[in-house]
Amino acid sequence: MIDTETILLTHLERYPDMQPQDCIKLLYQNEFGCEHLIADRDAALAWIKKEYDSVPNDPGHILIEGIGGGWTRVHMEPLEVKGISPEALCKAFVESARVCKNNNAIATKQRFLKKIELLERLSLDGKTCFTHEQLVSFLEQYRALDYPAVHHSEVFRKKYHPTYRVIWGDYLKEFGLMD
Repeated sequence: MIDTETILLTHLERYPDMQPQDCIKLLYQNEFGCEHLIADRDAALAWIKKEYDSVPNDPGHILIEGIGGGWTRVHMEPLEVKGISPEALCKAFVESARVCKNNNAIATKQRFLKKIELLERLSLDGKTCFTHEQLVSFLEQYRALDYPAVHHSEVFRKKYHPTYRVIWGDYLKEFGLMD
């Protein structure tokens, strides 16, 4: 299993305009998985189909991106060319949300806080795309909110157009998302 530092450094290299918020999102997903609880499978499928239809079909885009902790991001851009249906992604997503609900009893805020400390060390060492002061400023506000799930930053959304679902790694093969 790849350690959290390697995951962070890989993502910082892949996405050189990551903001503190994007790193926190990554760490949150690494520890807690997807933040979505699926109450209505049909609504989830409709949402995925709408997004699937709106993203450009990009066969060169990465399909599966490891985020650690047993979780992956499955990107929507290459799904069509890979022959992966929105229904298959939805099934994996719904099942992953169940794993997430069960795993949250195992995942801990303490481990998450240790991962934030690691991010702080990396920023002090100059290994992030942002300054340590920018991270400290973000973390002050984030701590005041008691460490919730966050969205990607506006900078990240404009530059990288993230369209993915967080999927439990064990479901990639089971639901036909990889060979």
